[in-house]
Amino acid sequence: MECYFNICSGCFISGFRAWLSALGKEKIIDPYFAPWIPNVVFGIVGIILFVLLDTRAAYKLIEPLKRVFGTIIILIILSINGFSEKVYIESPNITLEGTKITFEGSTTIKYKDSIITSDKGLGVLDNENKILKANLFGNVTYIFNKRTIEASAMEVNFESKDVVLNNTYSIESFKNKKKKNVKVRVWSEISEKKTDENVVFSENVKMTTCKECITYYFKASHVTIYPEEFLVARDVTLEFFGIPVFYFPFYFQSLSGEKEAPFIAAFAFKEDTVTISVKINHTFSNKSALSFSQEYARNVKEDKLSQSLSYTYSIPFILGTLAISNSIKNNTFSDLKINLSKKLEYLNFYSSLSHSFSSNSDTFSLNFKDIKTDLGNFSVSSSFSWKDKQIMKINFLNLTTPSLTKKYKKTFLKLNSTRVNITGPATKIFESWNAKSISINTSLDSKIFNKNKKNTIKLSYSSFYEKNELKNYNLYFKNEISDNYKPLKYNKNLLYLDTTLTPELKFAFRNSFPDKIYNYYAYGLKANFKSKFLIFQYGVSDYQYYRVLVNEPKWVSNPATHTNKLTDFAGIEFNLNLLKTNNYFDLRYNRTFDFMKEPQEKFVNHFLTSKYTFKYGPLNFENNTKTTLEKEKFEFINTKFNGF
Repeated sequence: MECYFNICSGCFISGFRAWLSALGKEKIIDPYFAPWIPNVVFGIVGIILFVLLDTRAAYKLIEPLKRVFGTIIILIILSINGFSEKVYIESPNITLEGTKITFEGSTTIKYKDSIITSDKGLGVLDNENKILKANLFGNVTYIFNKRTIEASAMEVNFESKDVVLNNTYSIESFKNKKKKNVKVRVWSEISEKKTDENVVFSENVKMTTCKECITYYFKASHVTIYPEEFLVARDVTLEFFGIPVFYFPFYFQSLSGEKEAPFIAAFAFKEDTVTISVKINHTFSNKSALSFSQEYARNVKEDKLSQSLSYTYSIPFILGTLAISNSIKNNTFSDLKINLSKKLEYLNFYSSLSHSFSSNSDTFSLNFKDIKTDLGNFSVSSSFSWKDKQIMKINFLNLTTPSLTKKYKKTFLKLNSTRVNITGPATKIFESWNAKSISINTSLDSKIFNKNKKNTIKLSYSSFYEKNELKNYNLYFKNEISDNYKPLKYNKNLLYLDTTLTPELKFAFRNSFPDKIYNYYAYGLKANFKSKFLIFQYGVSDYQYYRVLVNEPKWVSNPATHTNKLTDFAGIEFNLNLLKTNNYFDLRYNRTFDFMKEPQEKFVNHFLTSKYTFKYGPLNFENNTKTTLEKEKFEFINTKFNGF
């Protein structure tokens, strides 16, 4: 450091003397006195430093100067000697030996738009003191274009603009279809990139979206990351708890939330049919895009081959995006479509012109979706079809209104979407309008809560007009009132008891044009009961009792009848905590009875059910199984299984 200090002092004195001599020659200051000013100033400074030598004041003064002069000397070497881009290096301890520069301590390198930090490093200079490359070690952080890569070691070649990182960790993020931000954590043994490019090439990579307790990885031999665009991986294996489960030749993940995979290949075998499909998506330099897909399907049992091909080519247009699409299946052309779409601030515009080769007809449609208003988003569309210059069908208007919801705690009132559809027959336009058909559909739902009481209301209306004359309408109103009681609940020591009673009152009214009117009243009770001692349990999982006061007329489908049904169960239930895992088991034998039937037919069926849950940290697994038994004997019929 003393060597650096002497070099910097000499450079500063020489420059100071030359500057003052120039001022003296121009007679800005006294020309006889100007050359002596540096000697006087630095003589005074030297005497002061000599007096303070080996004192605490000298230590407090020299330590900050070491860092300042260390940074200054590196800047002089790197900037004066002609490197095209300045490299700023800050380190508390810098050693220069020939063409080698050593950085000890917290080191920061700033180059172009990049920032590199590490615990230590080593730089190499050429004969002209131009820095060629730098090797950094320990807690390396590489920041470029708002992206951060952590590594154990890093090598930067400033001449070839190559960057190599070892044992890296980074996070890539994108928004899924629900507009939620998803983070992909990426580890690699080695990553490479150019200092003036954002693309990162990595080898021996692991990826996951797990946050804390990592249960799965995607392992890949090579991964290429295009920041904020997409991620492409090769030779990918999906592993759960370190066990390989699936293999993918290629894996694509969009990082923009919008772009599709540039290449997708799939293989499937189902119902004696082997299917191979390939899809290619490419965006050209003029922002036009091509989507091409081809599929082969062979039924090995019947020895039949089916193949299909489809494409969509889109290009920016004056009014939006113009797209042409078509498909061929087994040498038969499908509809040829030309679409024009545009996303605006307050609506989405979409129009389509299609030609059907099978019927030799044409269709034109016009759609305005997501029309933003204070009440919500509306959608409006219209279309018509023709053949040989003759109109086949007209859809004058298809209107969809937004649904409106008001909530207060658990209580809510919801007016569902209203749909209005106006169509016309295959005649001239004005004649078709006079003979038009109009259909209207709307509904309302409401639930009102008051402590344990609940009032459910449903109202629906539909109507149909033809030639401006009402042909049919249907008005339906339903109201259900229920309460919830727990007359018995006990949980102490080894005994558990729980009972729930839910009395209900139901009312319904329907008016179907022209003269079909009916009213429906019913009251009833739902109940369940559970008792448990140690691990043994018995109870009633479902009991229903209803009495119908006014039944629906015969023209109503599935009319309500008196109900008196019960399903009871017996079995075992217990929890098992083992090695920080929680395991729950519930095994039951169930029977169902219908007391409204004759005594010999009261027994309806019996079945077995099981439930198992596994919890370990944030990991949850649940499995439910139901096995149906023969009615007259204890034999299995089938088993339904689901788990997640």
